[in-house]
Amino acid sequence: MKAKEIAAKAKAYRDYTAGNLGEMVRVPGFSGTEKERVLFLERLCKEAGMEEVRIDDLGSLLGRVGHGKKKLVFDAHIDTVGVGAIPLSGKRLLIQE
Repeated sequence: MKAKEIAAKAKAYRDYTAGNLGEMVRVPGFSGTEKERVLFLERLCKEAGMEEVRIDDLGSLLGRVGHGKKKLVFDAHIDTVGVGAIPLSGKRLLIQE
């Protein structure tokens, strides 16, 4: 796929991606309690057409597309690391020095 085709696909999926990201950050996912967020992402992967989607014994989400010789692997954290007693839900936080 050429750069222009990639840019066109990214533009076409912009609202879809932004909507899903907005939904995902609303799903509770603090470290050790992110099962709901894993299930949300599992649903998105299945909707996207991944051929194999599963949650392993450690609670990690694994997905596969295709059967080629080359593999592209993504690894990311999906949990939210707490920041202490600062309430953030639905509010803006402004930090000034």
